[in-house]
Amino acid sequence: MDSTVDDYCSDDDEVVHEVDVYLSKALSENLYLFHYPTRNNTATFQDHTDCLSARIKPKQQKIELEFCIDVDAENYDTIRGEDIAYNADGQNTTEDHYFKSGIMDKSLLIGSRILESNDNYAVGFMKNEGIGTTSTSKLTRGMRRD
Repeated sequence: MDSTVDDYCSDDDEVVHEVDVYLSKALSENLYLFHYPTRNNTATFQDHTDCLSARIKPKQQKIELEFCIDVDAENYDTIRGEDIAYNADGQNTTEDHYFKSGIMDKSLLIGSRILESNDNYAVGFMKNEGIGTTSTSKLTRGMRRD
């Protein structure tokens, strides 16, 4: 037997836990992978970052994701947030404001091209001691803030 195979099959690297893996194709036609190249790779989304809405227009190949901004965060500039809301909504007194709170409290990410990829991508989640996976071939590159 080859020494590399012996090393791979050695008993000093024992299996410590096994889980079942389930493959589903039910969502694969409606599952998209988002590529966000302008985001720093060390930055993380906080647990409290909620996606407020998502809009997908497959024929126009456009995706929009609207995220909540934590206005109570210590690094949030309230005055600048009010300025941005004022510039976006103006002095319009109607109920048709984008920032209904009068402060920039949400952010919009836009992806403008949905690509069919030949690469193999899968999304997985762990639940009840098993891993569920779904494959996807649709990805959008260039998610950017609007």
